[in-house]
Amino acid sequence: MKTTPSFAYVLGVKMAADMNKIEVEGRDPDGSLASLLAYLAAIGNIGHSFSIDVDPDNKEYRHSFGWDGDGADYIDSIKVDGKMVKWDDDKKRAVPKHAPKKKS
Repeated sequence: MKTTPSFAYVLGVKMAADMNKIEVEGRDPDGSLASLLAYLAAIGNIGHSFSIDVDPDNKEYRHSFGWDGDGADYIDSIKVDGKMVKWDDDKKRAVPKHAPKKKS
């Protein structure tokens, strides 16, 4: 799966007015939460809209959330312990995102 660069990269400007900073602090020993967020960014930032179903088999806890990938919903970056991560389709999990190499 090929992902598109962030709005900031494409436009050359971070659109701070359009972005919300959402912070989550907690335990994620196996990286599942980071991987979930990285996967949402990988497939949702490319114009793909979908539903996110939480606990669909349990009537008491079942809930569905919508993701509008045509631009309204967008994840610009994900940090784990201060380090950027991205989705790796081969490894099926979030991995460190290395800074792009500068052209000389």
